[in-house]
Amino acid sequence: MRLMGIAHLFWPSTGKYLSSEAIDDRISRGLRVESHEVDFGECTEWKSRSFTVDPEELDISKWPEKESERLRQPPSGCDMRKGSKHRDSVVEQELGTFTKPPSSKRHRKADSEPVPSPKRHKKVDSKPPQPRMANEVSPEGKHKIHDDISRQEQCRRKGFDGSSTYDRLGYELDKEFIINNTCGRPRPLGKRAMKRLDERGKESISKAEIMGISNKDVAPSKKASWDDGVARDLRSASHEMSMEEHEEWRNKGFRAEPGEFEKLSKWKQKTSMILNHPSGFWRKHLEATDVALCRGYSIPGWTWFLLPTLMAASIYPDYPPQLSDSQNQYLLSNIKEWSILHGLAVRPSEEVDPSGSTAVTAPVTLFPSLFPRSCFDEARAVQTAYNELYASIASHADWLRTIMEELAEVDGFIAKLWDIHLAVEKEGYVQDLSLGLFRSDYMVHVDPSTANPTPQIKQVEFNTIASSFGGLSSQVSFLHKHLLSISAYPTPLITLSSLPPSPSTASLSLGLATAHKAYGPSKSAPALPLCILFIVHPHEPNLFDQAHLSTTLQQTHQIPTFRLPFASILSQTHIPQISSRPLIYTPPHSPNTPHEATTLYFRAGYDPSSYPTPQSWHSRLHLERSAAIKCPSILTHLAGSKKIQQVLATPSSPNLSRFTSNPETAARIQNTFAAIYPLDSSPAGEKAKAIATDEGRSAGYVLKPQREGGGNNIYRRKIPAFLRSLGDESRWRGHILMELIEPPALQNSLMRNGEVRSGEVIGELGIYGVCLWRSGRKPALEESSTQQQQQRRPEGGMAVVANWEAGYLLRTKGRESEEGGVAAGFGAVDSACLV
Repeated sequence: MRLMGIAHLFWPSTGKYLSSEAIDDRISRGLRVESHEVDFGECTEWKSRSFTVDPEELDISKWPEKESERLRQPPSGCDMRKGSKHRDSVVEQELGTFTKPPSSKRHRKADSEPVPSPKRHKKVDSKPPQPRMANEVSPEGKHKIHDDISRQEQCRRKGFDGSSTYDRLGYELDKEFIINNTCGRPRPLGKRAMKRLDERGKESISKAEIMGISNKDVAPSKKASWDDGVARDLRSASHEMSMEEHEEWRNKGFRAEPGEFEKLSKWKQKTSMILNHPSGFWRKHLEATDVALCRGYSIPGWTWFLLPTLMAASIYPDYPPQLSDSQNQYLLSNIKEWSILHGLAVRPSEEVDPSGSTAVTAPVTLFPSLFPRSCFDEARAVQTAYNELYASIASHADWLRTIMEELAEVDGFIAKLWDIHLAVEKEGYVQDLSLGLFRSDYMVHVDPSTANPTPQIKQVEFNTIASSFGGLSSQVSFLHKHLLSISAYPTPLITLSSLPPSPSTASLSLGLATAHKAYGPSKSAPALPLCILFIVHPHEPNLFDQAHLSTTLQQTHQIPTFRLPFASILSQTHIPQISSRPLIYTPPHSPNTPHEATTLYFRAGYDPSSYPTPQSWHSRLHLERSAAIKCPSILTHLAGSKKIQQVLATPSSPNLSRFTSNPETAARIQNTFAAIYPLDSSPAGEKAKAIATDEGRSAGYVLKPQREGGGNNIYRRKIPAFLRSLGDESRWRGHILMELIEPPALQNSLMRNGEVRSGEVIGELGIYGVCLWRSGRKPALEESSTQQQQQRRPEGGMAVVANWEAGYLLRTKGRESEEGGVAAGFGAVDSACLV
């Protein structure tokens, strides 16, 4: 159902005839939804995300000849606000009902009194008659639209004090709106409109034959979905799909899958119901004034806007299954109970729970999300190569020096981290073992410009510090298997073989235990009991995620673990004045039983908020000086910066081959890189600057600073304004520009804070990795171990002690969300259902 008078509502100063079909099509491309599903909510979201459109793009007088023939141009010199001839033709083409802008003289009552907020149509208790198709005739011999017009005219004649009037489906017509917004008596369809209606009916039958579907009782939304499907296959705009395009689609060998258009989603069913109800015209028309506020935009051209924002077609089957109310209640109750029982939980914020005594269900998906098996296997297979790559980078301090010193000029946080390395390097490192609990994050990429795209994995980022949710990842995998075992999933797609386990809790704990063992005996005199320290935030929402790891260390490996708040490092630890520099931890609850820390697992200290005072920086230096094995060391932390990712991903750069001797392994890693550019004075940097400062071209990119933790990135059209706010272009070097990855369309439901939201989602796969290595730098304290001497490498080299892939994490967010961090409030933990 298209809106009448859209030119006056949207750009009253232009008086041009604009196509609402074209507007919906533009909005659908920006939001990556199907154009026949665009409604008021999508228009509001489109505006809130700063998308813009040039009205000239939507003026059909400037469209190709094919378009002008389909949507007749207005007579020359006819203004939309005063030319009734043009308005009549528009109305006859579309609905046959007549409306006028509020400035018309016939709206004396509307001009003299403010129009009250229109009410939605109320359903009465009487049993409604069965709905009929748009081209059916009522038993009284009237066309359906004629019947509706008669009822609207009855309502208008009764006036404000008259009795209620109902449409054919039993909905009460809003008398206030009809009386205030109809111009005299609505007229029946004219000959031209009836002819056009018949032509559309014949066209619909022909399209149904092409799709291999019976035209009987086909909802308008389903017919519109045909146009969307054909448009995607032909790489064209859906509002341009005529019979010629459908025939071209068939001649090129395209065919509809059996049942592809037989089952509509809940949203499409809702859309179909609204379109079939005659009152739906008024419901849609009531929103027109509000929608008008969302579409008055202007940008230069669409060439660079459309390419990166074309919606990637779904590569997945129909999913998730539709549940009845009882099935849905059964699923939700079991999720909540199982999650709390098994520690799939988080702590509320300190403001909500200052005592720290409450646990709530962690944000989770109701169903495991579909994921291509080939992409999943490839991400796991390449993880050990990534582990060794970043271990090698962290062992080459001289190579890092050039990059970090350049970043330090524009990024104070990176500068202070680098100063810590320089200070310890000057004094001399006493520990050459480093532990990495890594996570490489990927998204499935489907090229929207390819007819039959092959899904690929593209790396989002590589995390070297505080790679969280390893504890909860195993639990959500167990949760979805439990729900399958109790028959909560009525779909054959979810089976035990399609749900891969995530041994992340056991694998990451084993990594910490391996480092603990590699530390060797106590370096204190006298010897002290050994322990592992978790460096944490004081009020940690992810307490339960970390507790799964610490509990496994204590129960499976019999290793004492303690939680050390970052702010308490200097008060609860000290380093004796001996050459070995062991780190001694004194538990505040038991000051007479000090422990020597073998391994420091950082779950804090990754962003500037952890360093509010100079004392905070001294705390990090204090830990780095010690003999404890750091996870990560300061150099490993710096190796995880976005700039390193960009340097490695540059196709012409020799840096990847420098750290990866095997050409096949290097090529395999290279295939996972997305396009990433610097913002410096290099040729690639100048190209990136041109993209980042253009509002149209920047729509397909994300700007990333050298930060961890989520919520730091700048997306799409916000990039130019953000760069301008930085001032001097030299400060741009602290960011990288990355091309957005195009994931395929996928549906799921997320539960967060007890609220369930369903719709299109995006999944981000994280593969954990454990790597323990010995760097080639010479320690300040010469070691006596024969094995350690044999593993020694020349300066800048390294020897891998342990290396394995350690499970996976799937994080899922709503497609409208730009960030993906669960802890940062953007997504939910999930597990994969491989297809």
